[in-house]
Amino acid sequence: MKKHIIWIVISLMSVALIGLTSFQVYWINNALKLNQKQFEQKVQQSLQLVSQRLEKKDAYDFTHNILRVYPGVVSQSTRRFESSSGNYNEDSSEVTNPSYYWGHHAFWFNIINPDLRSENQLLRKSEMVNVVVEEMFGRKRSIHERVNPDILESMLDKEFFERGIELNYDFAVWNPYMDSVLYTNTNNDIKKVKHSPLRARLFPNDILGSTHYLTVNFPDESAFLFREIWATLATSVVFILLIIGCFTYAIYTIIRQKKLSEMKNDFINNMTHELKTPIATVGLACEALHEKEMRQNDSILLRYLDVIKDENNRLATQVEKVLQSALLDKPSFQIKNTDLKLHDLIENVVSKIRVPLEAKSGEVELKLNASNDNILGDYEHLSHVVLNLLDNAMKYSPDKPFINISTFNIQDGIIIEISDQGKGMKQEELKRIFDKFYRVHTGDRHDVKGFGLGLSYVKSIVNMHGGDISVRSVLGQGSTFSIFLPFKNGE
Repeated sequence: MKKHIIWIVISLMSVALIGLTSFQVYWINNALKLNQKQFEQKVQQSLQLVSQRLEKKDAYDFTHNILRVYPGVVSQSTRRFESSSGNYNEDSSEVTNPSYYWGHHAFWFNIINPDLRSENQLLRKSEMVNVVVEEMFGRKRSIHERVNPDILESMLDKEFFERGIELNYDFAVWNPYMDSVLYTNTNNDIKKVKHSPLRARLFPNDILGSTHYLTVNFPDESAFLFREIWATLATSVVFILLIIGCFTYAIYTIIRQKKLSEMKNDFINNMTHELKTPIATVGLACEALHEKEMRQNDSILLRYLDVIKDENNRLATQVEKVLQSALLDKPSFQIKNTDLKLHDLIENVVSKIRVPLEAKSGEVELKLNASNDNILGDYEHLSHVVLNLLDNAMKYSPDKPFINISTFNIQDGIIIEISDQGKGMKQEELKRIFDKFYRVHTGDRHDVKGFGLGLSYVKSIVNMHGGDISVRSVLGQGSTFSIFLPFKNGE
């Protein structure tokens, strides 16, 4: 897949994901607003009903107190007044419509006592009217006389419960014009209660009007609204996270596959070049040996035979590296652990590279200071590990390479450090040098050969032995590879 097509696909997927996420956020926000609106409507309905029932109770008390002045107008039967709170009861005289009683009793009074209609009756009626007018327009009843806070709270509890509002709440009866609070059930910040939009006016039908309001505030309102849609919200969040996860993984896979494709292409190109060069050299040497003159000269014959031998060894080495990498990818691959002495292994490998190292006027220094070098490992693969690191030290060093190999013990194992004074690496390159097919950029130099498989193989083998490998490098000053291998049987 071409690079620009990949970015187009990623862009389209990003736009779709952002659009879907935005739609979900918009929908959840609207759901919260709708729930809040419904909640406020329920509260307002409750407050209005409480206000109406308080007014009805106040009218009853007001009428009852007036009519008590005239025992004949109020029957002696007792009834139970049930307030809207559901638990407020009061034994009082049964009150009927005053005009009904005045007319009804006056009718029977005239029948039974037709001759006793006197000024006394008229005076009594006049007195009653005066009392009503005085109560209505004369003495203004205090809000403390008209509102009982216990009954008010009981009414609120009942109305909220019937509407499914089972929340702690703060309420207050206050006068906004005088900024005075008459009743409240909270010791918290009273400002939140006073300025709450959830309010209802008390006694709105007073002739002169009432200036007191009943306000309610719910401290846990947000949590309550969230609980109402938590299942839907949780489901939406899970699906969004799932989509984001799949999208991220898809992008990661696409980019990774693109990099792998590029690396494999580079690998094929390098492998083709690395294999064609010795094959071509061997082919030229064989053609030269077919010449009769060449065969008659023993020195020339031996020289061409040495070339064929060297190129054959080089070809075998390159094929071995490819086979090693392919071998590690097999699930059935296992290392063959045996008891071995690491110092002997290192000295044996160093002896193999001394000839090509001396050919470059190089030098290797051994500081094998570990007091315990007994480990359990695969001799062949660990030898290849050390050989790969020494080969890299020679390839990436200038003329006359100097390599230092040192060992020392730590609590649970042995450390091998292989240092060179070569060109070093950049910090961003250190993060990828153990990736398969990755090769450090060498600029315009093409004399450094390889497939980018050596360090990947080294890391895999070290990890299979229960160890670890790290690298320190400074550009232009060289690199140090540090290998940790554990003792056998936890010695």
